[in-house]
Amino acid sequence: MYQFKFRLRYYIFLASIVFVYILVILAEFPTEANHTSYCVFHNITGYPCGACGTGRGLIFLRYGYLYKALLINPLSIIVFIFSIVAFFWLLYDIINKKETFFQILNSKINMKFAIILFILVIANWVWNIEKGI
Repeated sequence: MYQFKFRLRYYIFLASIVFVYILVILAEFPTEANHTSYCVFHNITGYPCGACGTGRGLIFLRYGYLYKALLINPLSIIVFIFSIVAFFWLLYDIINKKETFFQILNSKINMKFAIILFILVIANWVWNIEKGI
């Protein structure tokens, strides 16, 4: 039973990464004319959340516009790098029948790192509001 849960968790995570990148590949180049927000927070409140623009940033990265991706939402670059690393790390764990990825993910985060991350997300959120995303 444990082996099945282990593999299922890894396959679901891998499938999620692949699915998101299929959506990014199929997406049109973002313009004001074809922009639709799927953010629940933004649609309810009218204000962008701290992650608003991450999807468009990934699409800009797909087209090779690193600067535009950085301007629309710096988190898109972090998400891109994390997803590539996670994809290959998950494949490595599946091939070698290890569970290192989720052990690291489930380990405790240093409080200083968590505070810095929280401040960066709040700063990004304020910046998103100022940009009027």
